[in-house]
Amino acid sequence: MGFNAISHSWERLSAFAEMYEAQYGHLDIWMRITGGEAKGGREETSQTICPIPVGEDYFEFYSTTQINNHRRGTLPVLAGAHIDNVNDYCKEFVSKLLGQIALLDIAERLGARIDPVLEQRRKKAIKMLNKFLEIEQGVLMTYDPEFTTIVERIRKERLERKAAEGTKQPATNAMIGDSLLREDAMTHIIEPYMIKGLDKIMSPKDFGSMTDKDTRLLATEAEELIEERKRLLREKEILEKGKAKFNAALKKK
Repeated sequence: MGFNAISHSWERLSAFAEMYEAQYGHLDIWMRITGGEAKGGREETSQTICPIPVGEDYFEFYSTTQINNHRRGTLPVLAGAHIDNVNDYCKEFVSKLLGQIALLDIAERLGARIDPVLEQRRKKAIKMLNKFLEIEQGVLMTYDPEFTTIVERIRKERLERKAAEGTKQPATNAMIGDSLLREDAMTHIIEPYMIKGLDKIMSPKDFGSMTDKDTRLLATEAEELIEERKRLLREKEILEKGKAKFNAALKKK
């Protein structure tokens, strides 16, 4: 295998690894791909990747396979973290919404009722995401009509988009696959299970199912206002008593 061929393949692998690292933020991606030092020489590290002198096509296949194996391990972790980030934004959205329609004290009480609902939505999204990634990795599943319909629609849309991209480069194909995977996760997992219906998460049914104590607490004013009203009433009572004594003293004169 000529040095020019090795150099060409190495440069392409280097470019792809740098793009992959920039996309996912893995500082150790270079080490995982090469199995050697990030600053090691080209000849030494190329032998680590491809220890036997084979053709350039196999060199590309071997390195791309290593990258794909790495993706299988990191994608579930990355996707799960993304779900958690989206869930945090959902909580922030609901918190700001409650702050606009209710006083702080009442908004906090409403938020305490909504938090468990948001957590259920997050768990359901994680569950569907795991099933989605298992399909991506070719893991057989038990029959689920609803999910099977989703998978069939995803594959059809993906084939149409991939055909439109049209490329034969292994590295480029891998990046297109990642892009399509993110789009599918957003369309079929995050949007329907975490974002859709978020503005209607507190329904009249929820208020109707509240206990009398919860309703009374929710309907009352904030604790600060209640205490302030009590203080003003006490001062009013003192002033009225003082006025009555003053009037009585004037009449005696």
